[in-house]
Amino acid sequence: MSPVTEKNTTSSIFLPLVATVILLIGCQAIASWLKSAETTPGQFRGDIEFSKSTLLSTYGDWTLQTFSSPKAADERPTNQSFSSHSWRYTNATGEALVSCDQSDWHDWHELTFCYHQTGWTIRSRTSYTNPEFDKAWPYVVVELERQDTIALLVFSMFFRDGSPIMPPDRSAEETLGTTRQGRWAGRQNGTWHATHIDPTMLALQCQVLFASNQQISAKQQQETVRLHHKTRRQLRAASKLHFDVGSQRLATAEMTE
Repeated sequence: MSPVTEKNTTSSIFLPLVATVILLIGCQAIASWLKSAETTPGQFRGDIEFSKSTLLSTYGDWTLQTFSSPKAADERPTNQSFSSHSWRYTNATGEALVSCDQSDWHDWHELTFCYHQTGWTIRSRTSYTNPEFDKAWPYVVVELERQDTIALLVFSMFFRDGSPIMPPDRSAEETLGTTRQGRWAGRQNGTWHATHIDPTMLALQCQVLFASNQQISAKQQQETVRLHHKTRRQLRAASKLHFDVGSQRLATAEMTE
C-alpha cells in the first residue's frame, strides 16, 4: 500500500460503517435462505456468545464506544445463517468497526465478495504475514471505495479450536474475476483455499473496517492493521477456550454414560 496524505476522519463516517454492516448481513441472509434450518445461528448450532468484555476497552489510543450482539432468533430472517458481534472503537483520526462473524463456514470465506456485492469498488486485495504479530497466520488487507467514502478492510479467519485458516494469495482482479462455478470447483480440488475443508469444525471470521471521507494515511493503515491483530488474538483465544470447555464437557459426559 502506497503512503498517502494524512487527514482527519469525521464522525459522520460511522453511518456508512453501520450501513455497510447491515448490507453485508443482508447479503449473507439472502444466500442463507436456500439453506436448511440446521444452519440457523444460536445455541442450536453452537455459536459462541461473545460479550462486550471479550475485547478490551482500549488498544493503544483506540477506545471502545459501543458493542452490538446478534439479533434475537425471532428478529432474524428465516433460516439466516449469518450472525455478527461488533465493537466500535475510536481514536483521534476516526472510527473503526471490529466484527466477529459466524456462519456455516467450514473453510475460507472470501469477505471481499460481500463488500463488492454491496457496492464497494475493490481497489486492491493483498494477503500479508508479519512476524510482529503471527507470521504463521496471514491476514488480508483490502482497499475499498464507494462514492465519497474510502475504507480499509483487514480480515482473518480461524476454526473454533483456534487453528488459523490460510487465505488464498490472490489479487483483487483474480479474486473478483473468479466465477461462482470456478470458486466451487476450486474448493473441490484444493486450489481456492490454502487449507483443507473441515466438515466437523466451523470457522469464524474477524474483521476491522476503517472508513474515511478523506484519503487514508499510512499511519492510519498501520493503526488499523494493529487493531485487527490485537482483537483477532483475543477473539481466537475466546473461541479456543469455548471449544476446549465444550470438548471437556463432552468427554466427561461420554465417560459417565
